[in-house]
Amino acid sequence: MEIIEIMIEAAKKAGSILKDGYESSYDVKIKSSSADLVTSVDLDSQSAIIETLEKTNIPIVAEESTQKITEKNAFYVDPLDGTLNFVHGIPFFCVSIGYWENEMPIIGVVYDPLRDELFYGIKDKGAYLNGKKLSVKKKDLKDSILSTGLPYNRQKMMRAIEETKKIISSVQEVRILGSAALSLCYLAAGRIDGYWEDEIYPWDVAAGIAISTEAGVKITNFDGKDYKLKEIEIVGAIPEIHQEILRILKGF
Repeated sequence: MEIIEIMIEAAKKAGSILKDGYESSYDVKIKSSSADLVTSVDLDSQSAIIETLEKTNIPIVAEESTQKITEKNAFYVDPLDGTLNFVHGIPFFCVSIGYWENEMPIIGVVYDPLRDELFYGIKDKGAYLNGKKLSVKKKDLKDSILSTGLPYNRQKMMRAIEETKKIISSVQEVRILGSAALSLCYLAAGRIDGYWEDEIYPWDVAAGIAISTEAGVKITNFDGKDYKLKEIEIVGAIPEIHQEILRILKGF
């Protein structure tokens, strides 16, 4: 089997676990803050993913494990991106699996089990949603919908709120969706037009970056430089408005 096929198999298996676990009984534990949670469903999903990916003999960096970020070839796995949504019964969460080689996004697979939406992207071969090719659509900033997220760190959270207050006057609307992976996939699908966040991690965005860049999305850090996996700031947008978003964010 090719790597993409194994990744899709893993995502579908994990997605079934999330779908079965949604609004059922499960254990919940607090990690860094009351908004940063892990459930027994996360762990079951991760186990299923790792068991499937292990047949490739490629290292696996997963959110609920102790493996460290590597500059070499590796999978980056979030078994349940949007855990807080999941716990509160908000139907917006996914499985996210990214494969990177030497700091470069190669393959991304993101699966939303409730909508049965499978997003995937392969370097130089495009991005797809359930087999349909995706590409970004041109828009002006004033007609754009953006997405962001609030960091767990309270000081950074207040900065994010100020950023949102500043940027909202220049766009149609700003949403907090609660899933970095799906935000990037929605960018690729043209459902939103820009996304920024501070305090993200490789397993949050590795798959979404591989998908969205293949659809034509521009991805950088807050300084406008190429995003690296060890960074915690990200700005993704359609090319026409990316620089304008950076200009507004640089005011902080």
